[in-house]
Amino acid sequence: MQIHTLTSIPTNNLSASPRSKPPSKRDAEIIEEVERVRETEQVAYHQRSRFAMRTYLKQVYRLYCRWKQTGEVNRKARRAANLQRIPVRRGTHPLKILIDLTTPANHADAKARSRMARAMEFAAAEGIRPRGLGEFFDQSGGIAGAAGQMVLRHPRRIRRVNDW
Repeated sequence: MQIHTLTSIPTNNLSASPRSKPPSKRDAEIIEEVERVRETEQVAYHQRSRFAMRTYLKQVYRLYCRWKQTGEVNRKARRAANLQRIPVRRGTHPLKILIDLTTPANHADAKARSRMARAMEFAAAEGIRPRGLGEFFDQSGGIAGAAGQMVLRHPRRIRRVNDW
């Protein structure tokens, strides 16, 4: 009788499949950084306090700013999505990609993730540093308020009404 043993089964999509080559050193660094943010999200989600998600958003914003300083924010965010096999539309902001990568679908619906991304985009557009993010949200009326201000000040597209 032959006994079969299980090889290591990836617990998430960021792990390489058994048939593919191992990730490069750069890919491994990207995976590690995204995993740290994902762990912060898990902790924040289970705390269930009113401001718990702000800790997670600060971590996302910190990672975004770090990548932006090196000038590789778009490349790294898209590479992380590619490693996790998540399709990304052209023109998607790197903050939106990071939030989608690190927030499980059962923790926040698409509307909540979009709201968080727009709030973070507003902070980035206003030049807010990662340390001042909590205060910025307080002044903007929370995450929803910051997202609403982003829509007013920096619309994604101009909507035109048909004049028939």
